[in-house]
Amino acid sequence: MPATDAVIIAAIVAAFIVFGAVLAWGDYQTRNLRRPARQGAETAGKTPEATRVIQPQNARDTKVSAFH
Repeated sequence: MPATDAVIIAAIVAAFIVFGAVLAWGDYQTRNLRRPARQGAETAGKTPEATRVIQPQNARDTKVSAFH
C-alpha cells in the first residue's frame, strides 16, 4: 500500500473518530436535561400536569386537521 493511501485512510478513520467523540460528548451533555416548566412546577409544589398554557378563546374553537 502506498504511503499516500495510508494517509488518506488514516484521515478518514480520524474523521469518524472525531465525529463519534462529538456525538458522545453531546449525548453526555444532554442526558439529564429538564424542561424549565417542569422544574418550575416542581419547585412551586405543583404537579407537572397542573402547568397549563392559557389560550385565547378563539384558538380553542379552531380545529386544525390535515385531512378534510
